[in-house]
Amino acid sequence: MPTASPGPDDLFESHRSVLRALAYRMCGTKQDAEDVVQDAWLRWFGREVEPENPRAWLVRVATNLCLDRLKRAQVQREVYVGPWLPEPVRAEPAVSPHDHLELAESLSMAFLVLLQSLSPAERAALLLHDVFGYGYDDLQVLLGREQAACRQLVTRARRAIELRRPRYEPDVARAESALAAFMAACQTGDPEAVMAMLTEDVTAVADGGGVVPGAGTRPVAGRQNVARLILGLITKIGPEASYSVDVLNAQPALVVRLGGVVLDAVCFEWADGRIRTMYSIVNPAKLGGVVSLA
Repeated sequence: MPTASPGPDDLFESHRSVLRALAYRMCGTKQDAEDVVQDAWLRWFGREVEPENPRAWLVRVATNLCLDRLKRAQVQREVYVGPWLPEPVRAEPAVSPHDHLELAESLSMAFLVLLQSLSPAERAALLLHDVFGYGYDDLQVLLGREQAACRQLVTRARRAIELRRPRYEPDVARAESALAAFMAACQTGDPEAVMAMLTEDVTAVADGGGVVPGAGTRPVAGRQNVARLILGLITKIGPEASYSVDVLNAQPALVVRLGGVVLDAVCFEWADGRIRTMYSIVNPAKLGGVVSLA
């Protein structure tokens, strides 16, 4: 018997994980990603013409939805109190190997922060080409631009990323070991022990969204300043807090809880086993994806 063709529901579901992965990297929040996927679903079932390539059709729709959403978000982020960081997530559904996703690096907090420095069009072009494996002929269709323009977008995005790219730590086991050493140093309360786990140019960035008292509105730089900040926060939170290592954005991260409530999710950028950047997300609105870790 001939195999039945997949129905509209099955076709969409077969591409859902790719759409979600693209939307999260584009927009930086889990809710935005889910909203984009839902809007793409509505357009998929409201289409009047059957696309020859359902995957390309859906990716193009999702990309345009992300670009529209980023235009609206730009106004909100201009008045956001303090640094804006992407929302940390525990994981995402596995995407099949043929999607060519460099999941670990493209999902890391350090890389997502770099993406925020790009224009929406540059971000889309870089992700579609370098992460999702689309060629320039595909980008011409997906972005509605000439191939030469798409090449320029990717080239500019790569140049901007390379100028700011951190030393990526791909070895999860090594990152876990370094994080354990950092936590042990913090438990001693010794500033010198903490500073030994920090690079000379270390920076601590906190996203409190203006709703968390005490959350800094500017990054803190320098080993001594960051060590003082860390130990001060540990003292302020008190001995009742619990600290656990979980995997957020494909990297070991530190989750701080008090009375069962998640207070902070800290992602790290490592360089030779020491912390180069700490990304502290304390805005409660961005901790929904971490609560489920408890």
